[in-house]
Amino acid sequence: GHISLDVLPADGTLVKVALHKRLEASSAGDRGAGSVMLRRREWIPALHGSRKRVFLVRHGQSKWNEAKEEMALHKMIGFDHPLTAEGAGQAFTLRERWESVSKSCATVNLLDSPPTSPKDGADSAAQGWVQSFLSAGEILCSPLTRALQTALLALCSHPTAMTQGIKLSRAAREIKGVGGLDTVSRCTGKAITERVEEKLSELMEADQVHEAMMVGVDYNDTTSEWYTNPHKAALMRGKGRETKGDVKGALAFSCVPRRLQLNGHLPVYLE
Repeated sequence: GHISLDVLPADGTLVKVALHKRLEASSAGDRGAGSVMLRRREWIPALHGSRKRVFLVRHGQSKWNEAKEEMALHKMIGFDHPLTAEGAGQAFTLRERWESVSKSCATVNLLDSPPTSPKDGADSAAQGWVQSFLSAGEILCSPLTRALQTALLALCSHPTAMTQGIKLSRAAREIKGVGGLDTVSRCTGKAITERVEEKLSELMEADQVHEAMMVGVDYNDTTSEWYTNPHKAALMRGKGRETKGDVKGALAFSCVPRRLQLNGHLPVYLE
């Protein structure tokens, strides 16, 4: 259960490390142990225990949300529902709003202490928050289709998305309740982005899809089965559901930058 840091390059290159067969809780069966991808990261003492500003972006309306509003139970059956046309429009609206405010932020520099008092003025406060929003050091996103669609549409012109891309985090996915098939996906790794592109193509023009898909997506955290599998009694603890703590703990370790954006699902944010 131990690995020497000597095998991990100092430059942060990902290294594939084999797991001990007894440590791997997967359906590999007799095919042997799997592997994990590890990288060395610089320890920054100043960030340890420091406060972090997190911007939360919930996904737009999904087909499951639409079916729930319509009380159309038959439409709620299925896995990993994508956005509706209205949901895609909500993501576009978010992008238009922060881009509009950012254009008037050329001389505003309120990254550490954005105004919150009414006396500062609504316009000044909005500018300060958008400046802070634009300085987010990392963008994390749930690997579920509706969340990544929203992130790509709403943030494709965000400075961090353009330079560093969007990082999928299995810890940011939906928490599974009893019968919650919408929290379950069928895709891992690159197949996640391929499905997102396919579903976006059903909603908008090719040039709009192309612009969104120009953003790099780091799916390293999702190359193995990351989603909730209702058939695994060990993962579900025999209850057909997860506890909030099952997801909550891992997410905390993803929040390294002083400011970041997290794109995902309401049950995670409420915690």
